[in-house]
Amino acid sequence: EVVGVVAVDVVVLNRPLASEFPVGMRVEIATTGESGEVTGTSRGRVGVRMDASGEVIGVVAADVVVLNRPLASEFPVGMRVEIATTGESGEVTGTSRGRVGVRMDASGEVVGVVAADVVVLNRPLASEFPVGMRVEIATTGE
Repeated sequence: EVVGVVAVDVVVLNRPLASEFPVGMRVEIATTGESGEVTGTSRGRVGVRMDASGEVIGVVAADVVVLNRPLASEFPVGMRVEIATTGESGEVTGTSRGRVGVRMDASGEVVGVVAADVVVLNRPLASEFPVGMRVEIATTGE
């Protein structure tokens, strides 16, 4: 049965780990704070070559934190965003030095904002839920 569901009520099932943790990505283990590089994925675990020891260990995906995700992939030019600290909105003009360039709607001025203070508005649902993806409905709306 095909039903329309609010996006916040949809939980993604079985997203391929390889797409979330590609080989070579820099990560940190949340439980230990140690960092390393992804060597691959298998059986719900992420292989990480630890910086300190050089040892490759398998870590549950929930305990793996991505380090240094490229800002340009998170905030493409033209994306609508809001500045969390001020509530003002604007459009991304680019990224540089850990900051996101935003052309403010009210003034037209371009400002550089720390990425942690940038909130994405109206993220296209099609990019988060591609056709054929297995999902579970978290609530029934009752």
